[in-house]
Parts: sequence; structure tokens; C-alpha cells
Amino acid sequence: MTDFYELMPRTGDIPPGADFLITITDDCMLPHIRPGERVAVSCRETLCEMDAGIFVYKGRLVCRQWCEDISGTLHLLCANPKREEESISLPAMMREDCICLGKVLLSKKPEAPVYD
Repeated sequence: MTDFYELMPRTGDIPPGADFLITITDDCMLPHIRPGERVAVSCRETLCEMDAGIFVYKGRLVCRQWCEDISGTLHLLCANPKREEESISLPAMMREDCICLGKVLLSKKPEAPVYD
């Protein structure tokens, strides 16, 4: 199991409330999170509209902005307008296909993405 993660000592640069760190590998969350950046994630904080979270969807980890519409459809949005096609929308009856691992602890809440 340790092929998938590495235990590391807690250092002073890790925000209080962080349960784990993850390295972002794509540019879907630009300009808020850069590829290669390590982000802290809290499993205990509740996601609010447009918060960034770490999700498991179709067997892969994704970092996206969370929102839900009035019909109960879950939207996992790419902040990067160039990656709009990689946003994920799940109708209410398919939400169980997605697992939220936690909220990304950012210094500033991301704004809603603007697509062309």
C-alpha cells in the first residue's frame, strides 16, 4: 500500500487542520494551484460553494471546485478556462460515483471560473 503514498513528518509549514498533503499534477486549477504544487487537505472541513476539493472519480484523484445546482447536480469545475472540458457534472442519482476526500486549504477562496 505504501506504493501510493509516503508518510512524512509534520513540519511547521503545514497548515493547522491539514489531514494530508497531495501534489497536484495537472493545470486544471490554475491560477489558484500550479502543477507540481503540494496542497494541504482537511477531511474535517465542509466544502462550500466554489471551494477546491480533492475527489475520487472513475478511479482517479482530481482537484476541482465544488458546486451544486438547484436540481442537485454536482459540478466539479476546472478553474482553468482552458480545461473547461475536464469539468465533471454528475446528476443527483450518480453522485455516489464520486467521493470527496476533503477540502483544499487555500489562503484565499477561489472565484468561480469564467468560461468563454
